[in-house]
Amino acid sequence: MVFLIVGLLLLISFQGLYNYESLRLALIAKFGAASYVIGCGVVLLMAFALIVHGKSTTSYSTVWLPPATLKLYVMPLMFVGFVIGVTQYVPSNLRRWLPRPLMCGALVWFITHLLVKGDLASMVLFGGLAIFAGVGCLGKRREFPKISWLKESLPIAIGGVSYFILFLLHGSLFGVAPTMMGRGFF
Repeated sequence: MVFLIVGLLLLISFQGLYNYESLRLALIAKFGAASYVIGCGVVLLMAFALIVHGKSTTSYSTVWLPPATLKLYVMPLMFVGFVIGVTQYVPSNLRRWLPRPLMCGALVWFITHLLVKGDLASMVLFGGLAIFAGVGCLGKRREFPKISWLKESLPIAIGGVSYFILFLLHGSLFGVAPTMMGRGFF
């Protein structure tokens, strides 16, 4: 559990650094852009390795049993999270309203997972990642041109396809079937 917590703290502190533009620019000025990018990559890889190692070595201990009806909301909320996340890269009116849509979409994903996981390691993992995404949602909005509502279907289509692909691969990638019945489709 210690590795998981240290990895999450490292990830959250890195996200906080991203939000403080003056500190980031000072580090780039001091060490150079290439060194800054390489250093950030090393820190993120270390955080990811610590999180994976910490989650995989922590023993399972149940904190609470989520109600089965709560699982009914997972799939629609995950779809919404994917659509919000896609608007980071696809023109959308949501991108005009949210400071960092990818982090806001990830926040929806992590809180959704937090609701249906009752073991301590998962609660620490998804709770920490929700804090990471919440810190990432902070910031100033950028100005984008307003688009017509007819073009809003593109982020919904791309988010829906991405959601469906991850839904199909979830069991293979993470070892947990995403359906209410506990079994995957394949």
